[in-house]
Amino acid sequence: MLTLLIVSLLGAEPPQCTGRQVPPIGYRQKTVLMPKGGPDAIEAAKLEARRQLRENLCSGSDCDGLDQRIIDWVLTEQGENACATVVIEETDFKAWMAEFTAAKVDDQFRAVVRELFGQPAADAGVQTKGKKPKSTEKELKVAVVVGNVKDDGALGSQRALWIARRMEAALAEAAITQVTPPEGWSGRGVPPNATSALIGEVLTREEKGRKYLDVTWLAVFPDGRSKTSIYVSMLASVAPKGPQPVEKVPVTDVVAIEIEDQASHHGAMCNGQRTQLYVSTKEDRCVLIFDVFGDPGAEKGLLIFPNEVRADCMVRKGERLKAAGDEGFVVTLDPKFETERFLVIAAPTRAEFPPALKKLSGTCAVTSAQLSVIKNKSLSVDRAEQSFRVLPANAPDCVELPKADAVTFKQAEQDLKRLAVCKAKETP
Repeated sequence: MLTLLIVSLLGAEPPQCTGRQVPPIGYRQKTVLMPKGGPDAIEAAKLEARRQLRENLCSGSDCDGLDQRIIDWVLTEQGENACATVVIEETDFKAWMAEFTAAKVDDQFRAVVRELFGQPAADAGVQTKGKKPKSTEKELKVAVVVGNVKDDGALGSQRALWIARRMEAALAEAAITQVTPPEGWSGRGVPPNATSALIGEVLTREEKGRKYLDVTWLAVFPDGRSKTSIYVSMLASVAPKGPQPVEKVPVTDVVAIEIEDQASHHGAMCNGQRTQLYVSTKEDRCVLIFDVFGDPGAEKGLLIFPNEVRADCMVRKGERLKAAGDEGFVVTLDPKFETERFLVIAAPTRAEFPPALKKLSGTCAVTSAQLSVIKNKSLSVDRAEQSFRVLPANAPDCVELPKADAVTFKQAEQDLKRLAVCKAKETP
């Protein structure tokens, strides 16, 4: 964790020095009175006031640069005392805090890179910087791709992009080759043009009233090995504002779901981006796939498979189902929401689904009761989930993609209203 401990805002102190006693609004201050015991009493009072203000704002040894921002507000004699008031402007303090914590975050990313890729070829195929291989050894190098970043339960976000860029900068600084994955890569495993992929996960926590981010990196290798990094911890205020956390549902390893071509946005999607949804199973399974969106607690959902094109729910072992058909689909999430979720439930036969889901087929709107069953953690089925954040069309990473305009969303809303409600049971 960062050694920095930022304390709560200081309350204004009663003015004690004569002269400009009260700093303007928007300043923090510290006043010290000392007996005049010599010609340097005012200087001693000033240094003590600076020390106390600095320690009130930053506890630890890593407070470089803070002193330069502290201003001597009033230095005077007051009766038998030397009096010193020092101040720091609130905006200046916040600027220092942002610079300081950002620098510490970069140091932590450098440490992660050294840990994951700083060893010789036996571990990651990386030549230690500055050492020459023996003439009989073949020099090995690692080519890394920074893949998806899961942010509080779902892939991607503006914050996840910021974190991925930090990692890419740390890799570049370490002179480690970075590659762009081929089109269509889903973010799972290692793409064919790389020798390692980095997958990130961000979790928000609260400590002593302050929000922190813990970022963990997993390096995966083509031979199936993986290595988890020490975590990077930072004040949440250092990074861009975080997204709404996504509720976790239990998953199994029997069924898997993937979204195509997320590499450029590290897990996020852009409104207007075309993609594909793949589902695969390790055993033959009857599969239901739901598209879920909306605010937590008031989510809406659609059954998207089985559908009018393929009414058979069975997905065979080893099959890679294109759940959105051969054409895939265009991301057109309502601008009011930021997360889209695909939930999969699977069982050996339809008969093993609960009554609320047993007869579902064809594109239809699930009811809130059905959605509650789908998300029920005690439901005895195989599950998979793929949630991703949708970036606004004007985001810097989305400017080259076709923009999904308001007319598109209005039409989607009308289509949704016209959808039949999913029937839970057969008609007698």
